[in-house]
Amino acid sequence: MKQKGKLGIGGLRLLLLLVVALALLGARCEEEHAHEHEDHSHDDHAHDDHAGHSHGVSQADYEAALARGDDPCAAEGLLDYNLSLNIAAVFILLAVSLVGSLGPLALSHLGGKAGARTKTVISTAITLGSLFGCGTMLATALIHMALPAVAALTSPCIKVAGWDKYEAWPYLFVLIAILVTQLVDALIRGYFLRRHPAGGAQQDGGAHVPTGGCGHTMLIGAMTAPPSQAPHEHAHDTAKENSDHQSAKDTETGEAGPEGGACAVHGEGCSALLGHTPEPQRASRTLGIWLADAGIIFHSVMIGLTLGVTGGTAFNTLLAALSFHQFFEGLALGSAAIQAGLATAKTLVVGLTYSISTPIGTAIGIGIRESFNANATSTLLATGILDALSTGILLYVALVQLITPLLTDSAWVHSRRWPMQVVAFASFYAGATVMAVIGKWA
Repeated sequence: MKQKGKLGIGGLRLLLLLVVALALLGARCEEEHAHEHEDHSHDDHAHDDHAGHSHGVSQADYEAALARGDDPCAAEGLLDYNLSLNIAAVFILLAVSLVGSLGPLALSHLGGKAGARTKTVISTAITLGSLFGCGTMLATALIHMALPAVAALTSPCIKVAGWDKYEAWPYLFVLIAILVTQLVDALIRGYFLRRHPAGGAQQDGGAHVPTGGCGHTMLIGAMTAPPSQAPHEHAHDTAKENSDHQSAKDTETGEAGPEGGACAVHGEGCSALLGHTPEPQRASRTLGIWLADAGIIFHSVMIGLTLGVTGGTAFNTLLAALSFHQFFEGLALGSAAIQAGLATAKTLVVGLTYSISTPIGTAIGIGIRESFNANATSTLLATGILDALSTGILLYVALVQLITPLLTDSAWVHSRRWPMQVVAFASFYAGATVMAVIGKWA
């Protein structure tokens, strides 16, 4: 089962890369064909909207270019392209992405070697970072993925018969992605429910763990607890349940420590609870992380490609925006992997694959900068459809598998004093705000 899952994820990534390659090949062929017939006098009117979020060719721009006698779907000219700076951007984005995506993992391991008070602080920081990441993912889906998808799939440069007869193409693909993701999630949960029929009372909780007051914090407590505190497989059930009940009680009353609760301070109690975590829930969250990773990887490749074909002063603005974008998006993905309880090796895979995606896209953009046409039909269809599908996947993962259990239904949040609850919600809103602002440029 595990081997099949690994092959499935690997196949999905290969498929995404294949689609990107085909889109780029199609764009190159269309551009070469266009060069045989077009008059290059339109260069004086080259687009310069790389300084902001590129939304493609609007209907008004399309008609205005035709009125001037220009080709509105021609490749944009390169202005003051600095090859050395573009190459440096590959390594800058790699470093920023690594820090963002692997930072939560390093912090969780640091907590395992710390004292009780430090462990409480680290646990709370990871929790707040996860909530920040929830807001980041939500804004990424709606602003950084949905907006480009709509722009691409409604572009007048798409030369497909009958395409303009249906205006809701981007939203249709978002809907399809949500429905398919929900179906896969339900099938995975059903499979593990049949394999583990015992403990059904806890499994009825759906996307969260209703046991006591630890909620999702038990994952952090277990991950930050020293190995010696891990639960023994053959411990007596009665003693284990009593320990769990007392740990949950301590957390709800706040008697175990300042704001961190019993789960944050005592990894032992939450490690025991981790053994009761419904298998369907863990499998569902793990699936969600891999799906989110796949969707974000494609998005990262495309924004990297955009940077690789950008020159002039617009490049500096875009590089700065993408650096923040990659850091916060990586922080969101890394925090989500920690919350899902992924093993260290798998969390590393998530972080590394994410971190290299944008540099790879930038390198591809540098290589094809002379021939790439973002307005080619094949490019618009490939990027638009996959951005829309990624939007649907990320929306489902963010709302159903992250925000609901980690914030809306979180016993950890609701058992805190009101100042900490305010901080928790503020972290969530801050993540959404930061990515929404970055969406102006990247």
